[in-house]
Amino acid sequence: MNTEKAEKSIFIKIVIIMMAASAIMMVNTVLNFTVRSRPTMGYISLLSSAAILLSCLDLIINKKKQRAFLISLIFVTLNILAFYIDGNMREVALAWILVLPLIAHYTQGLKKGLVFTYILIPGSISCVLIRNFLTAHTIFKTGTYIEVLVIYSIVAYMTFTYERAAQQKEKLIHTQYYYDSLTSLPNRKKLIQDISLYEQKTLVLVNIDDFKEINNIIGITGGDIVLKEMAQRLTSLNPDNESTLYKLHADEFAFLIPGEQSKEEMKLLAEKIQTIMDMDIEIKGTAMIASISIGISNYSERLFSTADIALRTARLRKQPFTIYSNELEMTKKYEENIHQLYQIQKGILNDRFLPYFQPIYDIHRNKIQKFECLIRLDEEGTIIEPKHFLDISKRSRKYPWLTRIMVTKSFQHFGPTDHDFSINLCLEDMINPETTSHIYSELESFDIGERVIFELLESERIESHPEVFDFIQRVREFGCKLAIDDFGSGYSNFEYILRMKFDFLKIDASLVKNVIQDDNARIMINTIVEFCKQLNIKTIAEYVSSKEIYEMIRDLGVDFAQGYFVGMPEENTERDYPIFTSARVL
Repeated sequence: MNTEKAEKSIFIKIVIIMMAASAIMMVNTVLNFTVRSRPTMGYISLLSSAAILLSCLDLIINKKKQRAFLISLIFVTLNILAFYIDGNMREVALAWILVLPLIAHYTQGLKKGLVFTYILIPGSISCVLIRNFLTAHTIFKTGTYIEVLVIYSIVAYMTFTYERAAQQKEKLIHTQYYYDSLTSLPNRKKLIQDISLYEQKTLVLVNIDDFKEINNIIGITGGDIVLKEMAQRLTSLNPDNESTLYKLHADEFAFLIPGEQSKEEMKLLAEKIQTIMDMDIEIKGTAMIASISIGISNYSERLFSTADIALRTARLRKQPFTIYSNELEMTKKYEENIHQLYQIQKGILNDRFLPYFQPIYDIHRNKIQKFECLIRLDEEGTIIEPKHFLDISKRSRKYPWLTRIMVTKSFQHFGPTDHDFSINLCLEDMINPETTSHIYSELESFDIGERVIFELLESERIESHPEVFDFIQRVREFGCKLAIDDFGSGYSNFEYILRMKFDFLKIDASLVKNVIQDDNARIMINTIVEFCKQLNIKTIAEYVSSKEIYEMIRDLGVDFAQGYFVGMPEENTERDYPIFTSARVL
């Protein structure tokens, strides 16, 4: 986007410069016809003005900056040289030609620019000779043209040298950006760029199996030899340059083939690749064979992702190659589900599920009053958020285990403290006898019911289940409080609030995050706040991500704020949190 803005800015500037030049030439035209009484020069200025104006229109229509720029400057130069010959300018005006080498190289490139530059020398000499002849001077009576031409030659040489260095640098940067340094093949960036050039195309991904192990056994230098040999062999499959070979990340290559390939053609190509890879690779006198997997796709709209799915499928099934089909999409989804389910099972067995705690700020008391408990999965040091495993946990009936883990660990964490804390429950939790029995047991054991808040989702119509009312009545006997979560995202039924007798109402993020720019969101939040005040229900705004949002919901009368501006979810709750005022964060 920044590049587009810069290009547009340059385009506008060139148009303005050209329009200004045309206007100046037109003023010159008027002066020559009237004040100066030189009609010949008037026609020359008029021609220059018209030529510049036409080249400006050409620029606007065809967007060819260099061509328009060159035409305009040529006519400006001709106009000045004509004035010089006519005797209307001092000899030093000929110094205008000093900018021509720069113009020539900018518009014509290095080689053509050099030729263009030195074609102008005899032209400039001719102008001087004509001037001398018309003004009865001899060539020896003035040294101005000699000085100008000497300086011109120096400027031309310096410009050529600079442009050559700049061109070499540009070529080096282009090579580093678009080409692999080890194999000199175009890289992934170039592939992504080239994919858009063809309407119909086929992509073949070639991956070396267990390349990390190869590196461990024969070293990085030996691995580089394998990659270079792979590059040479794959290049030999393309003698007529019908396709392009690319080197992607560490151990992967790609063929981009213009045009649509039939299934038989793709199969034949895969077999050829396998054949040349089955031959020995010699490394320091020792032979080895590197096995490969191949994924192929000709689905033009999602070429890269579908070829990658085919490659992953080939590796998973230990097949030499796989050609993409729609069935593989479902296979990939199944594989992801299997992996997620495995991680959930392993997390339960190895005690890898843990609570994170997000602070909730009391706007009236200016302090952190409570925390919301949020589940996380520690997958070998990587913290996984619930959006990646909650859905499959519910479908695989592992979800009740996660709720019980969260209840126990949250009670253990907050038992010794004086903080209130909330735990999310869904309908499935409240109608599951084992889960509810576990909650009752933990409430009896820890005896902290008056600090526990259970958050219920507003989008689930829980009041239609008798078990839910039994659960609510029982936890209220322990002193627990209830909150309705995400109010404003589902039914948003105020009668529902009256029947359930909630203690807290959490305003949905969709309203809070738009409260600055959306009048309707502010009206809705204000309505909710006023309604809750009448019922003595405390309001909590979620998704408070900035100081501006915090100040807005505070001014609307919301009681509590929760979001990244207040604090991120963390394992630790015993630390200093900021204090917010109307003007600043303390």
